[in-house]
Amino acid sequence: MRALYVIIGILFSITAFGQSQSHEFTIDYTVKYLIDNAKEGTKDTITIGYEKNGKYLWTNFKRLTEELASDIMPGLRNIPDGASNFVYASEDNKIYMSVFLGPINMMMDMDMALVLQGTFSEDDKMNEEIVLESKQTLDPYRFNDKEYPKYEVYAAAEPDKPIIFAVDESKKMNNSALLINFMKLMISATESSGGIQGGLPEGIILSIIDDNGVTLLEAIDVNIKPRKISLNNSFKISE
Repeated sequence: MRALYVIIGILFSITAFGQSQSHEFTIDYTVKYLIDNAKEGTKDTITIGYEKNGKYLWTNFKRLTEELASDIMPGLRNIPDGASNFVYASEDNKIYMSVFLGPINMMMDMDMALVLQGTFSEDDKMNEEIVLESKQTLDPYRFNDKEYPKYEVYAAAEPDKPIIFAVDESKKMNNSALLINFMKLMISATESSGGIQGGLPEGIILSIIDDNGVTLLEAIDVNIKPRKISLNNSFKISE
Protein backbone atom coordinates (compact mmCIF):
# COMPACT_ATOMS: atom_id res chain seq x y z
CA MET A 1 0.00 0.00 0.00
CA ARG A 2 3.00 2.25 0.57
CA ALA A 3 3.59 2.39 -3.17
CA LEU A 4 0.13 3.83 -3.77
CA TYR A 5 0.77 6.67 -1.28
CA VAL A 6 4.12 7.43 -2.90
CA ILE A 7 2.38 7.78 -6.25
CA ILE A 8 -0.45 9.96 -4.95
CA GLY A 9 1.59 12.08 -2.70
CA ILE A 10 2.67 13.88 -5.14
CA LEU A 11 3.93 14.78 -5.90
CA PHE A 12 6.69 14.57 -8.14
CA SER A 13 20.55 15.57 -11.34
CA ILE A 14 19.37 19.12 -12.35
CA THR A 15 20.16 20.58 -15.76
CA ALA A 16 19.70 24.33 -16.29
CA PHE A 17 17.77 25.36 -19.39
CA GLY A 18 19.92 26.38 -22.33
CA GLN A 19 19.33 29.66 -24.08
CA SER A 20 17.60 28.03 -27.04
CA GLN A 21 15.54 25.40 -25.22
CA SER A 22 11.79 25.84 -25.24
CA HIS A 23 9.01 23.67 -23.83
CA GLU A 24 5.24 24.03 -24.22
CA PHE A 25 2.50 22.16 -22.40
CA THR A 26 -1.28 22.12 -22.71
CA ILE A 27 -3.30 22.06 -19.50
CA ASP A 28 -6.98 21.17 -20.01
CA TYR A 29 -8.30 21.69 -16.47
CA THR A 30 -7.18 23.56 -13.37
CA VAL A 31 -8.57 22.61 -9.98
CA LYS A 32 -8.14 24.57 -6.77
CA TYR A 33 -8.00 22.34 -3.68
CA LEU A 34 -7.88 22.73 0.08
CA ILE A 35 -5.23 20.65 1.84
CA ASP A 36 -4.25 20.37 5.48
CA ASN A 37 -1.18 22.19 6.75
CA ALA A 38 -0.45 20.04 9.78
CA LYS A 39 2.52 22.15 10.85
CA GLU A 40 0.46 25.36 11.02
CA GLY A 41 -2.84 23.72 11.96
CA THR A 42 -4.52 25.46 9.02
CA LYS A 43 -5.71 24.80 5.49
CA ASP A 44 -3.61 25.64 2.44
CA THR A 45 -4.86 26.22 -1.09
CA ILE A 46 -3.15 24.40 -3.93
CA THR A 47 -3.93 24.70 -7.63
CA ILE A 48 -3.25 21.69 -9.87
CA GLY A 49 -3.55 21.68 -13.65
CA TYR A 50 -4.19 18.49 -15.62
CA GLU A 51 -3.70 17.46 -19.23
CA LYS A 52 -6.67 15.20 -19.90
CA ASN A 53 -4.65 12.26 -21.27
CA GLY A 54 -2.43 12.18 -18.21
CA LYS A 55 0.66 13.60 -19.93
CA TYR A 56 1.20 16.66 -17.74
CA LEU A 57 0.51 17.82 -14.20
CA TRP A 58 1.14 21.44 -13.21
CA THR A 59 1.12 23.26 -9.88
CA ASN A 60 2.32 26.56 -8.46
CA PHE A 61 2.04 25.48 -4.82
CA LYS A 62 4.00 27.99 -2.73
CA ARG A 63 4.97 25.45 -0.06
CA LEU A 64 7.01 23.58 -2.66
CA THR A 65 8.90 26.81 -3.29
CA GLU A 66 9.56 27.25 0.42
CA GLU A 67 10.84 23.69 0.81
CA LEU A 68 13.10 24.06 -2.20
CA ALA A 69 14.34 27.41 -0.90
CA SER A 70 15.25 25.93 2.48
CA ASP A 71 17.29 23.20 0.76
CA ILE A 72 19.17 25.71 -1.39
CA MET A 73 19.68 28.40 1.24
CA PRO A 74 17.85 28.41 4.62
CA GLY A 75 17.73 32.20 4.67
CA LEU A 76 15.48 32.22 1.59
CA ARG A 77 12.73 30.08 3.12
CA ASN A 78 10.36 32.90 4.06
CA ILE A 79 10.69 35.20 1.06
CA PRO A 80 7.17 36.69 0.79
CA ASP A 81 7.21 37.09 -2.99
CA GLY A 82 8.75 33.69 -3.76
CA ALA A 83 7.01 31.87 -6.59
CA SER A 84 7.36 28.63 -8.49
CA ASN A 85 5.78 26.60 -11.23
CA PHE A 86 6.26 22.86 -11.60
CA VAL A 87 5.27 20.70 -14.58
CA TYR A 88 5.49 16.91 -14.29
CA ALA A 89 5.73 15.23 -17.72
CA SER A 90 4.62 11.68 -16.97
CA GLU A 91 5.60 10.07 -20.28
CA ASP A 92 9.29 10.91 -19.98
CA ASN A 93 9.28 11.29 -16.16
CA LYS A 94 10.72 14.77 -16.10
CA ILE A 95 9.92 17.79 -13.97
CA TYR A 96 10.23 21.22 -15.53
CA MET A 97 10.23 24.13 -13.13
CA SER A 98 10.71 27.83 -12.73
CA VAL A 99 11.68 29.06 -9.29
CA PHE A 100 11.90 32.72 -8.25
CA LEU A 101 13.39 33.22 -4.79
CA GLY A 102 14.47 36.82 -4.63
CA PRO A 103 18.21 36.71 -5.43
CA ILE A 104 17.92 33.21 -6.95
CA ASN A 105 15.92 32.73 -10.15
CA MET A 106 16.13 29.34 -11.85
CA MET A 107 14.65 27.45 -14.77
CA MET A 108 15.27 23.73 -14.40
CA ASP A 109 14.80 20.47 -16.27
CA MET A 110 14.94 17.49 -13.88
CA ASP A 111 15.29 13.90 -15.06
CA MET A 112 13.59 12.05 -12.23
CA ALA A 113 15.26 8.72 -13.01
CA LEU A 114 18.65 10.37 -12.41
CA VAL A 115 17.44 12.39 -9.42
CA LEU A 116 16.13 9.26 -7.67
CA GLN A 117 19.06 7.05 -8.58
CA GLY A 118 20.76 5.66 -5.49
CA THR A 119 18.32 7.25 -3.02
CA PHE A 120 16.49 4.05 -2.06
CA SER A 121 17.46 1.13 0.15
CA GLU A 122 16.66 -2.56 -0.09
CA ASP A 123 13.62 -1.98 2.14
CA ASP A 124 12.14 0.38 -0.44
CA LYS A 125 11.90 -2.25 -3.17
CA MET A 126 8.44 -3.09 -4.48
CA ASN A 127 8.82 -6.67 -5.64
CA GLU A 128 5.16 -7.56 -5.32
CA GLU A 129 2.59 -7.36 -8.08
CA ILE A 130 0.15 -4.64 -7.01
CA VAL A 131 -3.38 -5.16 -8.27
CA LEU A 132 -5.59 -2.11 -7.84
CA GLU A 133 -9.32 -2.61 -7.57
CA SER A 134 -12.07 -0.03 -7.27
CA LYS A 135 -15.67 -0.12 -6.12
CA GLN A 136 -18.22 2.67 -6.30
CA THR A 137 -19.67 3.61 -2.93
CA LEU A 138 -23.37 4.02 -2.24
CA ASP A 139 -23.07 7.59 -1.00
CA PRO A 140 -22.28 10.28 -3.61
CA TYR A 141 -19.97 13.26 -3.21
CA ARG A 142 -21.59 16.70 -3.24
CA PHE A 143 -19.82 19.61 -4.91
CA ASN A 144 -21.41 22.88 -6.04
CA ASP A 145 -24.90 21.47 -5.38
CA LYS A 146 -24.32 18.46 -7.64
CA GLU A 147 -23.67 14.81 -6.87
CA TYR A 148 -20.64 12.89 -8.13
CA PRO A 149 -19.59 9.26 -7.66
CA LYS A 150 -17.09 8.14 -5.05
CA TYR A 151 -14.86 5.11 -5.47
CA GLU A 152 -12.95 3.01 -2.97
CA VAL A 153 -9.55 2.20 -4.50
CA TYR A 154 -7.45 -0.46 -2.80
CA ALA A 155 -4.74 -3.03 -3.36
CA ALA A 156 -6.38 -6.43 -3.83
CA ALA A 157 -4.18 -7.78 -1.03
CA GLU A 158 -5.44 -5.07 1.38
CA PRO A 159 -9.14 -4.45 0.71
CA ASP A 160 -9.59 -3.06 4.24
CA LYS A 161 -7.37 -0.05 3.45
CA PRO A 162 -9.14 1.82 0.68
CA ILE A 163 -8.45 5.33 -0.53
CA ILE A 164 -11.63 7.13 -1.55
CA PHE A 165 -11.71 9.19 -4.74
CA ALA A 166 -14.58 11.48 -5.75
CA VAL A 167 -14.51 12.26 -9.48
CA ASP A 168 -16.39 14.22 -12.09
CA GLU A 169 -16.71 11.55 -14.79
CA SER A 170 -18.31 13.97 -17.26
CA LYS A 171 -14.87 15.50 -17.92
CA LYS A 172 -12.26 13.24 -19.49
CA MET A 173 -9.19 12.73 -17.33
CA ASN A 174 -6.87 9.72 -17.55
CA ASN A 175 -5.70 9.46 -13.95
CA SER A 176 -4.39 5.94 -14.56
CA ALA A 177 -1.77 7.19 -17.04
CA LEU A 178 -0.25 9.42 -14.35
CA LEU A 179 -0.33 6.57 -11.87
CA ILE A 180 1.17 3.90 -14.11
CA ASN A 181 3.93 6.09 -15.54
CA PHE A 182 5.01 7.19 -12.08
CA MET A 183 4.79 3.62 -10.80
CA LYS A 184 7.11 2.46 -13.58
CA LEU A 185 9.57 5.17 -12.55
CA MET A 186 9.49 4.05 -8.91
CA ILE A 187 9.95 0.40 -9.86
CA SER A 188 12.95 1.33 -11.98
CA ALA A 189 14.45 3.70 -9.39
CA THR A 190 14.19 1.12 -6.61
CA GLU A 191 15.40 -1.69 -8.90
CA SER A 192 12.24 -3.61 -8.05
CA SER A 193 10.76 -6.57 -9.85
CA GLY A 194 7.13 -5.78 -9.14
CA GLY A 195 4.44 -4.26 -11.29
CA ILE A 196 0.97 -2.76 -11.23
CA GLN A 197 -2.35 -3.78 -12.67
CA GLY A 198 -5.63 -1.89 -12.68
CA GLY A 199 -5.90 1.86 -12.35
CA LEU A 200 -7.71 4.83 -10.87
CA PRO A 201 -11.23 6.13 -11.56
CA GLU A 202 -11.35 8.38 -14.61
CA GLY A 203 -12.49 12.00 -14.49
CA ILE A 204 -11.44 15.16 -12.67
CA ILE A 205 -10.53 14.36 -9.07
CA LEU A 206 -12.69 16.33 -6.64
CA SER A 207 -11.61 14.71 -3.39
CA ILE A 208 -9.19 12.15 -1.99
CA ILE A 209 -9.64 10.58 1.47
CA ASP A 210 -6.99 8.21 2.83
CA ASP A 211 -7.57 4.90 4.61
CA ASN A 212 -7.63 6.70 7.99
CA GLY A 213 -10.48 8.96 6.93
CA VAL A 214 -8.25 12.01 6.48
CA THR A 215 -9.15 14.29 3.57
CA LEU A 216 -6.01 14.84 1.49
CA LEU A 217 -7.57 16.98 -1.25
CA GLU A 218 -10.90 18.80 -1.43
CA ALA A 219 -11.83 20.76 -4.55
CA ILE A 220 -13.22 24.27 -4.11
CA ASP A 221 -13.11 25.40 -7.74
CA VAL A 222 -12.84 23.72 -11.16
CA ASN A 223 -11.86 25.63 -14.30
CA ILE A 224 -12.21 23.81 -17.64
CA LYS A 225 -10.67 26.56 -19.78
CA PRO A 226 -7.51 25.15 -21.46
CA ARG A 227 -4.22 26.90 -20.84
CA LYS A 228 -0.84 26.80 -22.52
CA ILE A 229 2.33 26.84 -20.45
CA SER A 230 5.53 28.01 -22.12
CA LEU A 231 8.98 27.53 -20.62
CA ASN A 232 12.01 29.14 -22.17
CA ASN A 233 14.03 31.66 -20.21
CA SER A 234 10.81 32.68 -18.49
CA PHE A 235 7.51 31.13 -17.46
CA LYS A 236 4.28 32.09 -19.18
CA ILE A 237 0.69 30.86 -18.85
CA SER A 238 -1.84 31.87 -21.51
CA GLU A 239 -5.46 30.98 -22.20
